[in-house]
Amino acid sequence: MGSVGDSYDNTLAENLWILIKTEGIRGRTFATRAEANLALFEYIHGFYNPRRITPAYRPTLVEPYRDHLRARRAADPAIPITQLLREIRELGYTGSANLPVRYLNQARAEGGDRPITTPRHASRLLLTNPENPRPKEASLLEKIAAACPETTALAELVRDFAALLKPAEGNDTKPTEWITAARAVDLPHLRSLLP
Repeated sequence: MGSVGDSYDNTLAENLWILIKTEGIRGRTFATRAEANLALFEYIHGFYNPRRITPAYRPTLVEPYRDHLRARRAADPAIPITQLLREIRELGYTGSANLPVRYLNQARAEGGDRPITTPRHASRLLLTNPENPRPKEASLLEKIAAACPETTALAELVRDFAALLKPAEGNDTKPTEWITAARAVDLPHLRSLLP
């Protein structure tokens, strides 16, 4: 991928191989190498085809009740979905309970058509070498940092740890400093992994 010993490149490469193994070939056996190559080709060009057409947004049965759902969620963010379903049924909604749940989970009722990014893309951004991010990536990183400071703190610790993996003078004392810094951050799940 890149230079020898570059832990940022290793992270991306390992992530790619894990995805291929778990999503593409796990549980399958191949009689020939050609069959395995074909399966890999189909996975990459079929599942991760960047030219694939994304479906357009289609209105649902919930669409006429969008304003009501938005107003109720704004007034009471903790209102149960069952209560909202009862209210829109009184207004004439005839669909199943699944549609309003999906509608609200997709953030349509809150005014957005889709989330800022996917968890996979956010992980890639947080684990990529931060020296030269593209403007769009820098903007996304700022939004992620604003939305979840814990994730940003974890990403900084991961980057610091990745720097320790590169051979450099003075790295022999830095793991202890890194462990101290990791303990100082309020991340209980990470603390449970530390010695």
